[in-house]
Amino acid sequence: MTSSPPPAPSGDAVAIEGGPQSLREYLSRPWTLFTTYHRADLAPDVVAGVTVAAVAIPQAIAYASIAELPPQTGLWAAVVAAKERRAEQDAEEAR
Repeated sequence: MTSSPPPAPSGDAVAIEGGPQSLREYLSRPWTLFTTYHRADLAPDVVAGVTVAAVAIPQAIAYASIAELPPQTGLWAAVVAAKERRAEQDAEEAR
């Protein structure tokens, strides 16, 4: 049984997947990502993204059609599942 995360403290702290942190740290994450990214990783990352999309999009639509649901339902389910998996990975890394 999982417990819900504690509420965010008052002030400028925000509850984010990794835990509470300041709003400034949260908003600076994209800048940190882009300033530390290596250009040599760009081509393999694009290939990986296209490969995953080529498999995940038709699969999500197919699962929705099997369940007799509209295709967009399958796409949203795939997005939510990917986001949830990422949250689980972040929680495992934090331990």
